[in-house]
Amino acid sequence: YQVVDDRAMPSTTREGYTFDGWYDNAQLSGEAVASLPEEYPVGTTTYYAKWAPRNDIAYTVNYYLSGTSVEVAPSKSVEGQTMDTEVVENAINVAGYTAIAPTSETLKLAAEDNVITFYYEADFSSFSARGFDVVYDGAAHEVELKGDLLSDDTVEYWANGSQLASNEFVEVVDSAKVTVKVIRNGVEWSSDPVDATIAK
Repeated sequence: YQVVDDRAMPSTTREGYTFDGWYDNAQLSGEAVASLPEEYPVGTTTYYAKWAPRNDIAYTVNYYLSGTSVEVAPSKSVEGQTMDTEVVENAINVAGYTAIAPTSETLKLAAEDNVITFYYEADFSSFSARGFDVVYDGAAHEVELKGDLLSDDTVEYWANGSQLASNEFVEVVDSAKVTVKVIRNGVEWSSDPVDATIAK
């Protein structure tokens, strides 16, 4: 037999887990070992640590413009999750944007830095521009932009390589081939040139 002077069980840690005591069997059954015996047989004696996964793990889901960290929708934070479990998240629908594959992600939760990021492209598929061909009547006429504008979209009208001050055409000399541009989060859509014609 060996005589044990220091009978205190050692402390230990494991990232993402709570220590639930030492056991003298691999099944972790029975009562936890509170201290080493005063004496035990010479040879190898193995004690097994019991761990409980933490259930206060958090993860974040980001929705970013492709190739950037610009948000197209607010990020989502999920708390109260269990260590080492798997979570599944899907890209959400965002007005004016299309999610880029993969649109579903599975994440095995670690103790920290759990992040899923979905990327999106600006969706200009609903846009088109229509010009006009009228006889001068002294009224103001506009190039029509069809499509679903977002509140923070910028719309510009261009002719002959220059941005027009406004989308109003009154005089014969105002006639031009006009390109409409929509800028969304720094991404630009341009229409084909359309005729804005006021004839005599």
